[in-house]
Amino acid sequence: MSAAVPRLNFRRPLARMAWLGGALAITISTSALLADVATGISKKEKERDRRDKDEKRKETSYLPEGRSLTTGFVAGQSIDIELSAAAGTARQVEFLIRQAPQNGTLSPLRPHPSDSSKVMVTYQHGSAQGPLSDSFTFACRVSDGSWSAPATVTLVGQRMEPKIEIVENPSFGRIFTGQEKVGKVMVRNAGSSPLYTDLVWQEPWVGPTSLKVPVGGIEEFLVIFRPTKAGEYRQDMVLQPGVASSRVILYGDSVLPFSVSPSRVDLGFKEAEGRRVGSISLVNARDEIVQAVVILPAGLLGPSTVELGPSSKTEMLLWLPEDHVEKFSGEVVIKSGPSTATVDVEAKPTPAFMKLVSPGAGGIDFGKVTGKTNPTYDVVVENRGGEALVLEAKTIPPFALDSPGGAISIEPRQRRTFKVSLRADRPGLQTGHVEFLSGTGRITVPLRVDVQESKGQMPLASSAGTAHKPQSAISEVRPAPISSPRPANSVSAASNSNNTSASSHEATEETDVTPRGRTETAVLALLAMKGMPMPKDSVNPYLDQASEVEILGRDSSSIALAWKKPSVVPSGWTIEFASMVYHQDLNTFVKVWKQYPNWKPEDAGSDKVGIRLFGLRPAEQYELRILGVDREGKFSKPSATVFTSTSDAWRVPAWAWRLMIVSALGLVGYVLFRVRRGDFLVEA
Repeated sequence: MSAAVPRLNFRRPLARMAWLGGALAITISTSALLADVATGISKKEKERDRRDKDEKRKETSYLPEGRSLTTGFVAGQSIDIELSAAAGTARQVEFLIRQAPQNGTLSPLRPHPSDSSKVMVTYQHGSAQGPLSDSFTFACRVSDGSWSAPATVTLVGQRMEPKIEIVENPSFGRIFTGQEKVGKVMVRNAGSSPLYTDLVWQEPWVGPTSLKVPVGGIEEFLVIFRPTKAGEYRQDMVLQPGVASSRVILYGDSVLPFSVSPSRVDLGFKEAEGRRVGSISLVNARDEIVQAVVILPAGLLGPSTVELGPSSKTEMLLWLPEDHVEKFSGEVVIKSGPSTATVDVEAKPTPAFMKLVSPGAGGIDFGKVTGKTNPTYDVVVENRGGEALVLEAKTIPPFALDSPGGAISIEPRQRRTFKVSLRADRPGLQTGHVEFLSGTGRITVPLRVDVQESKGQMPLASSAGTAHKPQSAISEVRPAPISSPRPANSVSAASNSNNTSASSHEATEETDVTPRGRTETAVLALLAMKGMPMPKDSVNPYLDQASEVEILGRDSSSIALAWKKPSVVPSGWTIEFASMVYHQDLNTFVKVWKQYPNWKPEDAGSDKVGIRLFGLRPAEQYELRILGVDREGKFSKPSATVFTSTSDAWRVPAWAWRLMIVSALGLVGYVLFRVRRGDFLVEA
C-alpha cells in the first residue's frame, strides 16, 4: 500500500519556499542525530577532551630584564641593596650574582617581603680606608627560562665625616661704638661622624674657641659684637672646610654716638667777608644733650665749645682772620666724652688784591701852582693778599709818574709808593687821574691842579674846556673782574661813558696827544690778539677745558666742529666767535668774544662731542673757541682758538659765461645771415 502524497501548488512562490526550508531543516537534524549514534561520543566526553588539550598546550615563556642602579655607601659600613627586574609576570623571579664586588662582600640573596620581582642583598665594604668605588653584576629569570643579560650595581662611597648645616645666623644690626650686642648661632650635624673644630674670631667678634657637634645633634653658641671703632664689620666663618652649608655670616654696623665730618677741610676765600672760611658738621646720635670741646690750632678762629641737642646736627664755622693771608695748615681736635675726632684744616694763600693807603677818598689836589713849580705827591698802594700782586700804573698829562713803565710786582703784605709830579704846559684848571690796573681790579686816584701864569712870563695857551670836579678815589679793591661777563657790553659802556668826557675835553685832546709807552703798546697788542680777559668769578676751574678741537666739515653756510669728550661732561657748551670793536679810551681796536647762538649737536662718535654752526655767511673767515658751562652758569677755560672759513657761494662758472656769449653771438650772426639771404620776408 502506498502512502498518499499531498498535492502542492508550486505555482505559488511563497508556499514553495516555505516547503523547501522545512525540508532542509529536517534533513540537517536527522543527519546530526545519525552521526552521534554512529560515533557513540557524548557531550561530557567532548568537554573532557577540550580540557586535556588546554593542559597539554605549551606554556608562554617570559624573559625578564635586570635593572641597573647606582647607590652610595659609607667607607667601612654595610648597606642593604634592593635588586629588581622587569619581568612582565606575577610569577617569582629568580636572581643570580654574576660578578662579585672587589672591595667588599655580599650576603646571600633574600626574598623581598612584598614584591616577587625583587630581592634584597647586603653589601659590606672592606675597610674605612679602602677604595670608595665598587660594583657587581646580577642576572634574573622566570621559572626554568633563560637567564637575562647582566645588570650592573655601581657603588659610590664616602668617608665617615660630619656635615654641618647652619640653622640660624645671628643678627646684630647697628649699635654705638663702645657698646656690645650678643647673637646666637645654631648648627646641625647631618653627617656620619661628629665635628671637632677650633674657632678663630676677628675683631670685633668674640665667641667660643672650639665647637663639638655630635652626629645628628644640634648645638648653639653665642657670639658677641663689641666694636671699638665706627664702621661696617663682616666676617665669613666656615665651620667645616669644603661644605658651603657650614658658613656663618657675621655682619654688624657701628656708629659713633658723636661724629664729625669731613675729616679734611679746605678754607675758601670769601670776597664779601675778606677772609677764608670753612665748616665742620657735628652729629649727635644719642637721645641726650652732648657737649663738645673744640681745640683749635694757633691762628685759626672758631668756637671753643659746641652744644648739640638729642639726635641733632650742627654746622661749626672755622675761619682765619683778615690779616692772616699766608698758607695755613693745622689740626682741630674735637672731644665729646670718650669720643675724640680730628679734622685736618688747610687753606691756600689769599688772592692778591690792592688797597689804596694814601691819599684819601678826595684824591690829590695840587692847588694853585705856577708854570715854574714842579710839585710831587705820593700815592701808596698795599698788597693785602697772600700772593704776589702784579700791576701797572699809568697817568695822563699834565701829570707824570716816576716809576718806569711795565709790570710792577708787590709782595704779600707789602706797600709800594708811587710819586706823581706835575708837568704843566698851559694855564688853567686841569684834571686827570692815576690808574692802577691788575688782574684783580682797578684803582683810580683823581688829580686836580690850577696852573697860574707867573709874572714876567708869556701867556700860555688858554685852557680849552670847562674844569671838572675830580672823582672820588677808590680806596680798596678786592678780587673782582675787570669787565663784565660779556666784554662787548663793557666796551659799549666804556664808549658811552667816554663820550661825555670827550665832548668836554675836545680841545685838549686835539692839542695834547701823548705817544704810548712800550707797556701800553704790549697790553693793547695782547688785547687785540687774545681779546678781553674773562672775569675770575665767572670761571669754574674744575671744569675740563675743551681740547683737540678739529673741523669735521664746512660749506657755504655751516661749519662742523668736534673735540675730545671730557671725563666729566659739563651741563652745556658755549660757542664764541671773535669780533674787533673800537675802544675809545684806548683809541684802538680790541678783540671781544661773543656767543654764537645758531648751532646744534652733531654726531662725532662716542669719544667726541660734535656740533654744527649754521646760518653763516659764505666766504667769511671765523675765529672760534669752545667753553663748557656748569649748572651755575660758570664757564670752563676757553679752548684753543680755531681759524676757519666758509666756502664760497655757488657761482656760474666762467666757461659757462663764455659758452653763453659765444652761443648768443653765433645765433645773432646766423639770424643776420638768413636776413641778408632773404629767408625772412617782412611785409611793409
